[in-house]
Amino acid sequence: MGMSTPTPVPAIHRAVAILEFLAFNEVATQSVLGAELGIAKSSLSDILSTMLADDLIQKRDDGFVIGPLFAQLTRGFVGDSNLMDRFAITWQRQRLLSAHTVSVQTILGDRSLCAEVRHGAHLLPFTPHPGLRNDLWHRAEGEPALRCLTAAQVRAGASAFAAFSPPVDEALADAKDAWIERHARGAQRIPLVARTGNLEFNVALSRSEGMPPAVLTLHLPPRLEGHVSLELRTAFEDFAAQLTS
Repeated sequence: MGMSTPTPVPAIHRAVAILEFLAFNEVATQSVLGAELGIAKSSLSDILSTMLADDLIQKRDDGFVIGPLFAQLTRGFVGDSNLMDRFAITWQRQRLLSAHTVSVQTILGDRSLCAEVRHGAHLLPFTPHPGLRNDLWHRAEGEPALRCLTAAQVRAGASAFAAFSPPVDEALADAKDAWIERHARGAQRIPLVARTGNLEFNVALSRSEGMPPAVLTLHLPPRLEGHVSLELRTAFEDFAAQLTS
């Protein structure tokens, strides 16, 4: 017997819309969610209460952000769930790094997914949280995270996760391919400012072409551009090596 046609459940569609909105906008109040998504106040209150109870979202001041459940769900995208446990423990032991925000990102086609993060004391233009997604391309310019991957890894990721990579015209595809050949060399040489406004230094957590590639990211205030010490960069690279050893 075949499956019957499912009956749509509006509350689930609305919950997905809320998560989608927060994944790209980081934080939003209940009034903003209602206005942007067109959800009635009475329905929205019930949905948000349920999502809070199940850790799908959490409160931050008077708004909502992605919840802690995503830190568990995204472990599967990293390919090594034990790596996430080592990440939390090892970060605390780093004298230099414990003062800085460090995250694990997974590269899914043309987007990155924040799988886990430890927040430092420095104020940043953008605060990463598990579950947040960011576009990795601005037209034909790639984000810093792509530079620590090889060209083969970037291309394989785009192919394996085509649903995360919207179609582009031939000219733009050629321009992106040229950027990959020039900049995706398997190592990021200097910290660079990302579209989020954060200064980023990235190290790949896998040298193979296993999918999806995971990246360790050091987030710094943009005022430090050109002034990141060699000691800090070395400590960060050693941290990545400890996670993958």
